[in-house]
Amino acid sequence: LTLEYDNAVLVTRPFLAEKLKFIRWRGNVHVFSCSTLSEDDLLVLLAAVEWGPNAYVLSNDRFTAHVERANCTGRLSLEEWMRRRMIRFDKHNWQYDTLPEYGEFVQQVNSNTYFLPISEDTPGIPLRSARLVTL
Repeated sequence: LTLEYDNAVLVTRPFLAEKLKFIRWRGNVHVFSCSTLSEDDLLVLLAAVEWGPNAYVLSNDRFTAHVERANCTGRLSLEEWMRRRMIRFDKHNWQYDTLPEYGEFVQQVNSNTYFLPISEDTPGIPLRSARLVTL
C-alpha cells in the first residue's frame, strides 16, 4: 500500500495499536486507535472526505448503519462515494483490490467485445468485479 499511496492512516482498536507500531516504519503510516464505544466508522468516512479526492478507505465494512441514516439523496451520494473510494481486501491472504483504472460504465473494446464493470461479491474481495463480453 505504501508504494501506491502517499499517506495511510490505520484506525484500529487500542489493544491492537501497540502490536501495529512496526507498520509506522513502512512509509508514511499513522496508527490511530478508537475505543469500541466510539463512532470510528463515521470518523474514518469523514476524515477521508475531508482529505479530498486522493483519500481512500481500506475496509471491507459496508458502513450500512451510516448509509441507512443518510437521507435519500445523501444515501445515493454516500454509496457513490464509497464505490469510488473504498478499497476492499481479502483478510485471509492480505491481498487488496486496487481501484479500477477504467470508467464505471460499459465500454466497447472492439466491434464485438464490451467491457462491463459489475458490482458483486467475489470470493475474498467484495463489491467490485468486471467482465469482458464478446458477442
